[in-house]
Amino acid sequence: PLRIVEALNFGNKAFGLLVFEIDSIIFSLTGTLREQISVTLNNIDSFKRIAALNRDMAQKVDRLTALRSIDLAITNRSSMERLMTVLLEQIIAQQQVAAAKITLLDSGTGGETLSVSKGLWVPIPPDHQPPHDQEISLPDTTAAGDSRFAKILGETGIRAYFSRPLMIQKDCVGLVELFNRSPLLKDRDWFTFLDTLTGQIVIAIENITLFKGLQTANNNLRSAYNTTIEGWSRALDMRDHETEGHCIRVARTSVELGKKLGLGEQELEALYRGALLHDIGKVAIPDSILLKPGPLTEEEWQIMRLHPQYAHDLLSPIDFLQPSITVPWRHHESWDGSGYPGRLAGKDIPFFARIFALIDVWDALSSDRPYRNAWPPGKVREYIAARAGTQFDPEITRVFLAMDF
Repeated sequence: PLRIVEALNFGNKAFGLLVFEIDSIIFSLTGTLREQISVTLNNIDSFKRIAALNRDMAQKVDRLTALRSIDLAITNRSSMERLMTVLLEQIIAQQQVAAAKITLLDSGTGGETLSVSKGLWVPIPPDHQPPHDQEISLPDTTAAGDSRFAKILGETGIRAYFSRPLMIQKDCVGLVELFNRSPLLKDRDWFTFLDTLTGQIVIAIENITLFKGLQTANNNLRSAYNTTIEGWSRALDMRDHETEGHCIRVARTSVELGKKLGLGEQELEALYRGALLHDIGKVAIPDSILLKPGPLTEEEWQIMRLHPQYAHDLLSPIDFLQPSITVPWRHHESWDGSGYPGRLAGKDIPFFARIFALIDVWDALSSDRPYRNAWPPGKVREYIAARAGTQFDPEITRVFLAMDF
């Protein structure tokens, strides 16, 4: 028999010998057999590499999905606590740990402002909390030497612990902590993604802090606007002593009626401002007419009826008052078209003006004037009910009469 010895190669490496003892007649077949064995082994190697690539790709897709979930939570302006919960869920899932915790700090005092955890089975004793501004990695707390902190963790059943400070510029604004019941010996890729998640937490904190700051600034600005407008309304009341306190009363009552009619917060604010300024046009009316103790002549009435147009001309250049301008401009229009200055009728009259027109008359009749006493509530309601569909919007009248004033 003929003995043949062939080297077996796996990739670029020889790993063994193949020994044949065959008759010479089949010698020519050994080359084919050797090639088939090598191809099979190379195919196995390719399958392993493809499987590894698939696992790597699946992990990358999972991580991108996690980051997308976090981005959506940030852009949807979730509450800080809700946002931190979403982040914790993704940290636990992607880093494959048993529990995680995020602690937020006041950058000025260093005190905790929010602490959210998920999966944590036992709290760390308060007198053994980790430093907030340091990065700690304990893949196996039982192998951490004489570390007092590692010993405390081990006693609570925590076998692996990692923490990362949350830094905005040079300020530490919080800490993210990861816990596991068994040791975690992770590669560089695991730590890189942990740093990515930590960065997402910082972005979330910055976004919410910025948004809250803008909200506060906007609220302060709105408050300043309203305070200024209330000052203007008091000045109007002081000029016309017959209507002292009238502007604030009708503004507040208009808002109450507006709520019953389903107006939103911004609409109510616009209505409130318009009601405060409903008689702003009277600043252009001469005192000899506005404060005249007796009846006005027809010519004087024509001048008095100009005050809604004066209001429009005064307020038109002020951008933030544009949603409110219809109240001072159109509140003397009547449902049947007999009002002024535009003789508008029905729903051509702006909604805010229709609301205020009713409240203005209600307050005037319900208040004492130098020439008469306030009407009893029942008489006022009868007067308003009788003018539904002529002076007042019938539906607004119905809602108003159902309220307890």
